[in-house]
Amino acid sequence: MTYKFKSNEVSMIYNCGYSIKFWIYENHKEYLVKVDTLLKESEKEYSASELARAFGLDSVVYEKIEVVLDNDLYSAVKSESYLRSGDEEFNLYDILGDVPKTGLNSLGRFDFLVNNILNKININESYLREKLLEMATFDYIICNVDRHLSNIILLKNGNEYRFSPLFDFGRSFLAYDRFTDESKISERLRESYLTNKSAIRDIQDIDLDYSKGLVNKWLEHCGGLSGIDKLDINLGHKLVIKYRINQLLSL
Repeated sequence: MTYKFKSNEVSMIYNCGYSIKFWIYENHKEYLVKVDTLLKESEKEYSASELARAFGLDSVVYEKIEVVLDNDLYSAVKSESYLRSGDEEFNLYDILGDVPKTGLNSLGRFDFLVNNILNKININESYLREKLLEMATFDYIICNVDRHLSNIILLKNGNEYRFSPLFDFGRSFLAYDRFTDESKISERLRESYLTNKSAIRDIQDIDLDYSKGLVNKWLEHCGGLSGIDKLDINLGHKLVIKYRINQLLSL
């Protein structure tokens, strides 16, 4: 499907990271449109969301579209807003402010986040830990280097908090879409690690057995590695996914 817009006609158009995003209204629903730039973020959003759905995870669903913006044609994705009636939206930076960037190992940083969130809001500790580890493990599989505090979202409805669906995967898959085999993945991984701005990483140092259990459950849900091969997503992304799964399960 192709949409045509003028930049002065769309709602809340802005540059964010390496993409252009804006909200549109269609059939009484609100959708976020994310337009491609040179980093092809929309392709990565689509691949990651299709994988999350195959794994049985709660994720934003990205639909591939084309956008003509000010007479220029772009690839893009659109996704329906995850907000429900009565929801208030808070990111972890809103709740916590900044967190120490030095002096804590991966487990210490994770525990710092959990303990400080529990001190700020009324949320079940087991649920909190499980959802953060689920998110971090999925980000490990797709090599997401941009899960900073501002794109970890909690939704408050009444007195209850819940996590938003997974979203924002544009800085994933080693910033590369053209892998044809695994020979260059390890080199790109080393480069990617140096630029990783995620709040939770090095999951092997937090709860490796729990993360392995999650991955095995996800593989069972999607039909194993052969099920990943059947997904209608970028081939290079599939290679990264399978490489990271095998890497994690071999630890």
